Amino acid sequence: LYAGENALRVQGLDPAGRPLTNALDTLTVTNTGPGALLPVVINEWMADNAGPLGFADPVDGLFQDWFELFNPNTNSVNLSGFYLTDNPGQPAKWPVPLGTLIAPGGFLLVWADGETGQNAPGGEPHTDFQLSRGGEAIALYAPDGTLVDAVTFGAQATDQADGRWPDGETAPYRMAPPTPRAANRIFMIT
Repeated sequence: LYAGENALRVQGLDPAGRPLTNALDTLTVTNTGPGALLPVVINEWMADNAGPLGFADPVDGLFQDWFELFNPNTNSVNLSGFYLTDNPGQPAKWPVPLGTLIAPGGFLLVWADGETGQNAPGGEPHTDFQLSRGGEAIALYAPDGTLVDAVTFGAQATDQADGRWPDGETAPYRMAPPTPRAANRIFMIT
């Protein structure tokens, strides 16, 4: 349950499992303890990262695909056992390395460069897949296979990132300039 008031709907069923119209009630439960964690979200992504205006991977200096995860919670989230994929038909495509933490209100940059040999404890993860600048999907799955978050994006221009604004919200915007490892900003041109 989330912290504070939680409305619960209770529905009676007949022996065949059909809802009974006269057996419906709601309850309000107030959770005074810690609330359930909010989901980590895919917050920003760049599928056509190039120099010199792009963002270089600090491990090898190359300009490669990346995306960012955002933790909207007030405590750290451990992503050990979670999965990332660019193909929702393969939810367990790439396991997040053990010990991967996102700080409270923090961001984790994930390099979608196919260079898993660059993974180091405490470093930014490198997936075994790359992103398509023509558009595709990115998804995060819990250890039990439950979808946590997903985005589908269209074609991207060179050095243009898309992301959610404000951080963690549902609608994607063009980020100009990109904001990896930091709060998303959008700039309006008048």
